[in-house]
Amino acid sequence: MTILIAATLLLTPIPPADARQGTPSDALVVGAAAFYDKNYDAGGWDAIISARRKWGQLPDDFEPSPEGFWCAHPDLPFGTKVRVQNAITGEAVTCVVADRVAKRDVARWKAQWVIEMSYNAFVAAGGRAFNRFVIHPMPCTA
Repeated sequence: MTILIAATLLLTPIPPADARQGTPSDALVVGAAAFYDKNYDAGGWDAIISARRKWGQLPDDFEPSPEGFWCAHPDLPFGTKVRVQNAITGEAVTCVVADRVAKRDVARWKAQWVIEMSYNAFVAAGGRAFNRFVIHPMPCTA
């Protein structure tokens, strides 16, 4: 039965990009995740967060991810917590939006991805085995 469910989820068409994207108040979006190179986790996120703090782009109540589970999204505000659940295995992590997608890449990005995650978050959510995720944006809490 597990194989049948997994096969059904894998064969279910991904909705068009405009149906998957939206405001942070949307209940769910489903699709594939991109991920940063695992070597980037070693200091790249610290550099991004430090720069965004310096530029005044992070909210006052921005909380770092204790696990180092960071993500990027073109529309969600910095500091938004996003629950990312593997649609096949049920494994889930909570990431914090700390980066953006370059404006020139947004249309292409939205056609392929629903979230871009740090490598550690991607692996913890079971992304190496099955790259299909359900995204639950949540408001940032102080």
